[in-house]
Amino acid sequence: MELDALKHLQSEMLGHILDQPNDAQSLIVDEGALNAEQRLSIYHSAYRMRLKETIETDHEVLGSYLGDDLFDQMVIGYLQYHRSDNPSLRYFCDPLPKFLANHVPFSNLPVISELARFERLLLVAFDAPEAHRITLDTLQQLAPESWPGIQLTFHPSVQLFNSPSNAVNIWQALKQENPPPEVSNAEQCWLIWRNHERLTEFRHINDIEHLLLQQALTGDSFESLCETLTEHVVEDEAPQIAASTLMRWIKDGLIQSL
Repeated sequence: MELDALKHLQSEMLGHILDQPNDAQSLIVDEGALNAEQRLSIYHSAYRMRLKETIETDHEVLGSYLGDDLFDQMVIGYLQYHRSDNPSLRYFCDPLPKFLANHVPFSNLPVISELARFERLLLVAFDAPEAHRITLDTLQQLAPESWPGIQLTFHPSVQLFNSPSNAVNIWQALKQENPPPEVSNAEQCWLIWRNHERLTEFRHINDIEHLLLQQALTGDSFESLCETLTEHVVEDEAPQIAASTLMRWIKDGLIQSL
């Protein structure tokens, strides 16, 4: 087959698979018990089945929360909204939280989008690039006068998940195959990362640690973190709290370098 003819066939096949105007049926011959239309339908269905499998794999807990009927409705709607435009299916569901937040009936219950966003961040943490992590020995080698200017570089897997609801508590219950709690509007922040054993972890963090992480992630110095703490705790305790927080981050494997 000449190159131009092959390109034309591929273009028409793609149009058929994506439900775009095409003339693919005229280019396909009947074979055996299957006519051209039946043969084309195999590719048309297989494409959608593969994308559905990707959504099921990436968002297992979300699927449990929705149930079969709503999940199928979500898949159909999402495939109409978003086509696979990357050679890797790893990124196919990245726009899914936005789709759920903006399309009924899913947008009527915002926690659905939050569950999807949480699962996306877990994936980001899981397959983030590997990088060196410092140990507590690194701190012990620092001269005391160096502490105020310390700036932190975090491991690429570190993510912050801010949620206006108890989405993570719902996710945890479903993951353990327990009945999920009722949705509640209670703003929560969670820290997500991949640990030393390459396992994804997450934990709830309080407002102060959240504030410190936000500052540290943007490059603020240790001195700036201490100054922030003085607005929330007794001034004399701020350096010790900042130091203990930093040591926990290092033990958890969050810090790549100082």
